[in-house]
Amino acid sequence: MKLKLEHLILTGLLVAIGVILSQILSISYPPSSTILKFGIGYVPLILVSIFFGPVVGGFAGIVQDILGYFLFGTGGGVFFPGFTLNAILYGVLPSLLYRFRPAKGERSYLFINLGFGLVATGLTIWFAFDRTLLSANSDFTDFYRILLIVLSLFVLVVVTTAPLLWMKRLQQSEFQRIYFLVQVLYVLVSLILTPLWLTMMYSGTAFWAFLPIRIVKMPIETVLYTIILERLIRLRHHYQNVE
Repeated sequence: MKLKLEHLILTGLLVAIGVILSQILSISYPPSSTILKFGIGYVPLILVSIFFGPVVGGFAGIVQDILGYFLFGTGGGVFFPGFTLNAILYGVLPSLLYRFRPAKGERSYLFINLGFGLVATGLTIWFAFDRTLLSANSDFTDFYRILLIVLSLFVLVVVTTAPLLWMKRLQQSEFQRIYFLVQVLYVLVSLILTPLWLTMMYSGTAFWAFLPIRIVKMPIETVLYTIILERLIRLRHHYQNVE
């Protein structure tokens, strides 16, 4: 695949932005750890994947993860290739998912995303009242748990009901398509692979112990990703049309 110089420059710029977003402009809790991180560090990789394809996106993911680790480190820990695989998936899968078209039309995204939202809502409520799951996340105070749960439930209610009621922007197929790919990536990487890597790194901690807070923060992070990506992709389409 032949890339224009402009595309290579843009890819390099997005990778650099991704490193900054992941390593500097993200919030880790507990501080200086890899257990839980809030941020939008994968947004540039998703853009590279959608704009230039899965091959370029995959290489960009490798570069972003390795560059970020050796420049800034990750909580002072050793390099773990599992997180590089996470970055590769964020560089490869968005291109494929963005071009996927459901057999029953793009309106299917609305109902698929509604299903995601209902499942996440149920799991969030379960987490809110299950003391066993709460005790497995002892690093978090009750205040942080309650705050996350309230924010997540609010976002979930808005996102899962608004498209069916009144918010036209959320009804648009472009928004729903991006929301779909972000949620698929989140489930695969944040809810399956990352807890698996953490279980390997922190021996003695059960896989399930890393899940509840990640499930709770899912609607907040996925909606934030979707809003940013939808606007940036729309802006690029507008720029291409002008040219």
